[in-house]
Amino acid sequence: MLRLFFDQHGFVTRLPILIIILLLLISVSSQVLADSDTLANQANGFIEGSLPDNFTITSGLMDNNLQSIDNNRIETFSISMPQLEDREKDILVFFPSDYLINKNTYPVIYLQNAEEVFLYNGFGNTSWSLNEDLYQFYSSGLESEVIIVGIKSDPIYIWEEYGPWVNENMYLWMDPYEANRVEGGKGDAYLDFLIQTLKPEIDKRYRTLADRENTSIAGSKMGGLISLYAGLTRSDVFSKVKAISPSIWFAEQGGPWLSNNRLLELINTEGAPKNVTFSIDVAEIDRTTDLEIRPVVDDSQGNKISFPQAYLEGTQTFVTEIVHAGQSINDIKGGLENPDEWIDEYAERTTILNDLDFINYLPLFWTPKFPPEITSVASTSFIIGHNNEFIIRSTGGPVPTISFTGALPAGVNFIENDDGTAKLSGIPTGPSGIYTINLTAENGVTPPATQYFKLRITDQAVCEGDIGCFYEFDMSMNPYLDRTRRIHVYLPPHYDPDGEGYQVIYLTSAENLFGDEVGAYTSNDWDFDETLNDLYDQTGKGTIAVGLEYDFHYPWDEYTLWNNNNMDNWVTNVTVLTGKGSSYLNFIVSTLKPIIDSSYNTLPNSENTAFGGGSRNAFLALCAGLTHPETFSKVMSFSPAIWLGEGGGKLPLGQPVWFTTNHLGIWIDTHNVPSNLEFFLHTGTNEEQGTGGNYPYAYKADGTKLEWEDVYWLGAYKIKSKLNLDSVHFHETGGSHTPSHWKQYVDDALQVLGFYP
Repeated sequence: MLRLFFDQHGFVTRLPILIIILLLLISVSSQVLADSDTLANQANGFIEGSLPDNFTITSGLMDNNLQSIDNNRIETFSISMPQLEDREKDILVFFPSDYLINKNTYPVIYLQNAEEVFLYNGFGNTSWSLNEDLYQFYSSGLESEVIIVGIKSDPIYIWEEYGPWVNENMYLWMDPYEANRVEGGKGDAYLDFLIQTLKPEIDKRYRTLADRENTSIAGSKMGGLISLYAGLTRSDVFSKVKAISPSIWFAEQGGPWLSNNRLLELINTEGAPKNVTFSIDVAEIDRTTDLEIRPVVDDSQGNKISFPQAYLEGTQTFVTEIVHAGQSINDIKGGLENPDEWIDEYAERTTILNDLDFINYLPLFWTPKFPPEITSVASTSFIIGHNNEFIIRSTGGPVPTISFTGALPAGVNFIENDDGTAKLSGIPTGPSGIYTINLTAENGVTPPATQYFKLRITDQAVCEGDIGCFYEFDMSMNPYLDRTRRIHVYLPPHYDPDGEGYQVIYLTSAENLFGDEVGAYTSNDWDFDETLNDLYDQTGKGTIAVGLEYDFHYPWDEYTLWNNNNMDNWVTNVTVLTGKGSSYLNFIVSTLKPIIDSSYNTLPNSENTAFGGGSRNAFLALCAGLTHPETFSKVMSFSPAIWLGEGGGKLPLGQPVWFTTNHLGIWIDTHNVPSNLEFFLHTGTNEEQGTGGNYPYAYKADGTKLEWEDVYWLGAYKIKSKLNLDSVHFHETGGSHTPSHWKQYVDDALQVLGFYP
């Protein structure tokens, strides 16, 4: 969802792109523009004769500049789409000018809406014409000529194939003759067709450079939307995206314009790739129009938007969101006439939005309308016998009202402040426990915001002796996971609840980390608490350790963010794994950590917060640091199970090729690795000890069967190489895959990460 933020006075400090600029600077007339991408009725009359069934004449999106081309440079064929009910898809391949006279290999552009660029004349010696303006845009910025693989759009299935999501409000945007009320939803299947079926066929038939650096995707309108989506989600295949007038409006889910857009939600949730170049233009015909019927959609002020606003503002918002998510603004290009358009406008809007005088003046003449959102954290702790207070905060236009349902603990009150905030306060009398209440923020704009809020009531923590102390409590993991988890908190010797604060490390599988002290009598005890006691004795510096218990019923899914379709190649009794690691981490970050920070005297910033573990827990620790750098800046990873992140479709036993589709490796390749992270990355050269069995059934690219020592050492080394940071401290020993080995180096890890001198 597009995020809006307010300062302490309630003034907007970040608004959807161009709303401010459009309000102050321009007045754009509205239009209705058929977005079926086949504008056959507008074809200029100079093209005559009959067309083959597989291509139709359309006008281009820019001023037409048609050039005759030699039909020897074009080859057409049809191919079945197994991902889309085995429908036939018409393909046109346009060769470089020297393709037939040499043996060179060429980059490839996969072009949607091919019928807009290549027009079949149907008479005379030359049967094809090229829309030179569109061709120049799609081929610009490349170092050599390219093979263009044109995919014809189907006017019946265009919404389905090019729409990554289902749009249930098409009549707000399209005439019923142009679309059904509900359209879309097969965009991922269409991209699977491009990548899994069409691309291998193209690489087999023609002299292509098949790697991602030489593979681009392009299109206009809906073809532009699916191209942007491919750049965000399939950046392992496409390194360049070229889009003209992308139909970002198709991603709208209802509500005010750009307040609930799934493309922007995707960016905010998944981030932006760091190795993709985007070239985006809005055609002149889409910037102005005299038509006024559609879209029937209001902006956040309640004013009806126009299609020019939808195309321009949608594009500008997309650009700003991917820049905010980590994309380099220098990797975003404009059209041929104004290649710096988005760079200039981004800089201009950033300057305006940072001008507090301008922002503070804005609400005097504009009251925005957008749905409410509860922005405060979803949990806190109150200490029994102490006076406690917690402010619940929200945003929205108009200012929301906050209410709750559920039972408050004795001594705690709820007060609505009529300014978008509410207050929980009081002196609780007990008993200890975690109370769940449901918060609702409403302002008349749908949908209302809800939050499952957890309030922990607890005694003041003390630890006065020469060894650390343990506290424990049980927590529901809702709404992230429908599970309950026991939490163990280690406090250092002579813990001071009112002192300067303590650094914190979060650990999973607490039983093995703490052993006897938490009632888990095991030979796999890391002696983690004993190590922290020793470090306190040596340095006088204490650390709080928060351990989450391992759940026997969920041995794998909490430790990876992704699905693994070939788990039977690695372990017994599991075939396909659905990763729940993102939900697990969200529980820790959004619910558990606020409770820990309010229950104990922590230093809550990321510089003083670490995540650690061994094997599958070490894999999760890497994911925690990379995906939540605002929370964890230090990662302690002993022999991480990198294999747990293996991707790809289901294959027969023994078929997967190690690390070719590893999700963590791909994530690092396609995202900006946070610069604030420090890693202690340990691996042993005798990892077979502690694993055993005939597993794994996986192979290297050269066909060599993997052994466990290969898997763990290679996995850690590959991740270290991909991270390629001075802050990765690679620690290699001759040790085994056991806690009895790892515990020998915990003090080294904490010192390397800066927890101890």
